[in-house]
Amino acid sequence: MGATPIAAFLSLALPSTMLAESAGRTWTKSFFNGLRALAELHSVPLAGGDTSESPGGRSALILADIVLIGSAPKGKALRRSGASPETPST
Repeated sequence: MGATPIAAFLSLALPSTMLAESAGRTWTKSFFNGLRALAELHSVPLAGGDTSESPGGRSALILADIVLIGSAPKGKALRRSGASPETPST
């Protein structure tokens, strides 16, 4: 929306067995390393969030929700109401 980012919040739900297995721990570490690298690249601190167990046992999914908050000068935020359909190139 044309805003300057202030903070990010991550909610992450993992299958119950994920952290018990080496592959799951490796995936989780890589996920957080990638998120941290993006946060540092854009100077956005991970300010909080939540972790939980995703439902479904061994067939459970990884669920992630990342919320960013930011600030834009009054009247300068880019809004959906100002969007228009993109014309395809020929």
